[in-house]
Amino acid sequence: MKRPSYFYLYAILILFGGALLRLWQLGHASLWTDENFTSFFAHAPAKDFFNFLLIDGVHVPFYFMVMRLFPAEPDLVLRLPSAFFGVLSIAVLMGVVNHLYGSTRLALWAGALLAFNPYHIWYSRSARPYALFFLLALAANYYFLRLLQGRRSWQLWLLFTLTTMGAYMTHYFAIALPLAQYITLAFVLRGQVDFFRKWFVCHLIAGVPLLIWIGALTQQEAISFGIAWIPPVTLADPFVTIWNLLVGYMGRDSVLYLPAIVIGSALLLMGTGYALRSRRDDVPALYSFWVIVGALVPVALISQFRAVYHDRYFMVMLPAVLLLVLRGSQQAQWRQWASFLLVAVLIFGAATVLIRIANHEEEREGWRAASRHIERNFQPGDQLMVLNGSSLIPFRRYTDDSFDPPTIEIEFDEPAPLVAGQRMWVVVRNPNESLHYPFAMDEFDPFAVDGSKLSEWMRANRLAWVEQWEYPGITVLLFAAN
Repeated sequence: MKRPSYFYLYAILILFGGALLRLWQLGHASLWTDENFTSFFAHAPAKDFFNFLLIDGVHVPFYFMVMRLFPAEPDLVLRLPSAFFGVLSIAVLMGVVNHLYGSTRLALWAGALLAFNPYHIWYSRSARPYALFFLLALAANYYFLRLLQGRRSWQLWLLFTLTTMGAYMTHYFAIALPLAQYITLAFVLRGQVDFFRKWFVCHLIAGVPLLIWIGALTQQEAISFGIAWIPPVTLADPFVTIWNLLVGYMGRDSVLYLPAIVIGSALLLMGTGYALRSRRDDVPALYSFWVIVGALVPVALISQFRAVYHDRYFMVMLPAVLLLVLRGSQQAQWRQWASFLLVAVLIFGAATVLIRIANHEEEREGWRAASRHIERNFQPGDQLMVLNGSSLIPFRRYTDDSFDPPTIEIEFDEPAPLVAGQRMWVVVRNPNESLHYPFAMDEFDPFAVDGSKLSEWMRANRLAWVEQWEYPGITVLLFAAN
């Protein structure tokens, strides 16, 4: 189908806007702890690479294998692959919507919604797997829907299998895809046993690397499985997650974005109603509904027993959310207002990102400034104390290779009492976490962190406390014995 001439102009403008928001000041904020783990895993010696990931127990390896192709420094370069995947996803989404619906107008709106979506932008600016996960999940969804539409060449089956395999090996939450596909098939594909058999075999093949990986995990003597920090889930959290995917969650400032929240939620509800009413006529919309349900509901239920719920894990849902918003905007009662409503969502999204970046408010953990402050002021005989090695990885990234201070990891080491004239530098990460807010949390009292050996030591040595410095997500304290 021939595309109108304006399509390419608008598509380029959308891609430019999306790239600008993902690249502007990309290296300004320090890497936060998880991004430092990306650098650590991706650039570990080849013989240790898989073993380190298996001991960690949280990640599947594909993203980190990709990251081994790129340098680890500077911070900008480490984040560039995610930004690239994010911009590429905008172009791919426009192509997907155009192919599925034959509408360049819908395709442009889809691209614009993704280009200016704060949730996608923040994770496209982060050296983590989520932008790649979105791209692979989007591609797997597209090939599944094309197969359902009757285009069943072996090439499509192969691409469906490979992209599904990639999604499985990028994030565990890709398991929502076969669940949603299975439910969708129950609604729209009756009596076509051959199709179901091929679909099932493709998922079996796609799942082989994941099963091998899980098998290797079970053979580990010790797995850190470091997700104990995730807060418990409440009944309100799934609704806040949807809100975050729609227009971004800004914490206490969210009231300023209430119009965009209301508009986005209304369009999503309209799109959901349409998907259920038109389940045989608009299979992509129906499938989108089941992707949301298949990801959100099981994880929320499992998290009542084992906390595995965090908004950034739900990137697999974002294509579905955007598609339902688009379909909601096309309903008769909204059609004359559709452009105005969608533009309002875009403006609020872009403003959210631009204001936060311009004000340097996107830094989650200020490791660069904190580490260099300690390095500048460290004196002979001083010691450094941290909770464990997760703080040493970012600390060492931002200090000179020749700076190797005597260090105590208090989670594993028993520090000797301070003696007269001795100084101890203590680095404390903010222990407060949000399931939804992707930036630095409010200031905290480092002496009052429940269950922390670091806080216990500081309380016991409070009389030796000399000074304290605050950075985003990080507090540095100096203790000196008289």
